[in-house]
Amino acid sequence: MGIGKATAFLLKELSQQGLFSGKLLQLGVQRISPDAKILVESFANQEASKSRFNATSSKKQFWHNLGFDFVSSLDNSDYEGAEIVWDLNLPLNDSFAERFDVVFDGGTMEHVFNTKQVLENIGKLLKIGGLAIHEVPSSNSVNHGFYSFSPTLFQDYYSKLDYEIIEIMLVVKKRHKAKIYQYSPRDRNTEIPQNWGNKNVNVWCVARKRSDMVISDFPQQTTYVNAWSKRDEDCLDVSYSRWNRVIIKRKIKTGILLIRKRSAVVDVLIGFFNSKSKNNITMLLKHEIKSKNGGYV
Repeated sequence: MGIGKATAFLLKELSQQGLFSGKLLQLGVQRISPDAKILVESFANQEASKSRFNATSSKKQFWHNLGFDFVSSLDNSDYEGAEIVWDLNLPLNDSFAERFDVVFDGGTMEHVFNTKQVLENIGKLLKIGGLAIHEVPSSNSVNHGFYSFSPTLFQDYYSKLDYEIIEIMLVVKKRHKAKIYQYSPRDRNTEIPQNWGNKNVNVWCVARKRSDMVISDFPQQTTYVNAWSKRDEDCLDVSYSRWNRVIIKRKIKTGILLIRKRSAVVDVLIGFFNSKSKNNITMLLKHEIKSKNGGYV
């Protein structure tokens, strides 16, 4: 996908937090937009205490300006100049283990059929304390790759591996503008709009490796694990469940009676306002996913 202004903004924030140093590996040789280069160059110029780096490639200079000493790339082919040629569908050799401080997946994972192996390879490449960074398509990227991803994949996978999740965002893009929203998983379903109109939505995830834990089973989606757990608790208290059912039946009967008594005028007004609120994506965003910076990037 390449790095645009919104991605550069997020990378700059991580650099400002002191999270970037040492060795970086890109999955694929990233294309960097002029806006992204300008944003990071201006940031680097403001950091007078940082040492300047010289590199033969302007693409590598972009990463050096963010604080990395060494920049490399891995791809299935060397046609764009990748230093490491490897098919990410396959397990990496042990010689690659714990070689990098940051692995950046800026739109490669969706093009590799074996998603599980890609994630395992990223974990193998990282040192303890290293960062896995993803920006992958989530909505309105039909035929861009094999897959589009939901934020819950990264939340549940990295939690299962005991990674520290630094942040998960939704990057919502329309033409040359983007809005960034914080993804906040809950015990219940997070009500994220599924229809974004003509906007492209990417998932941004940053997770820190804390150990060499290997999982023997597969992650389960937290939403349903919590639902199953709640169901089990309810089954332990049969009388509580029965009482709940009685209350629900009474509420339904009361609701039906109220609906029958409403006038036609009130029904029309309620239907109008309900349709307006359903179409108001801003309201959904306000209640279900908090804005990161409240404006366009």
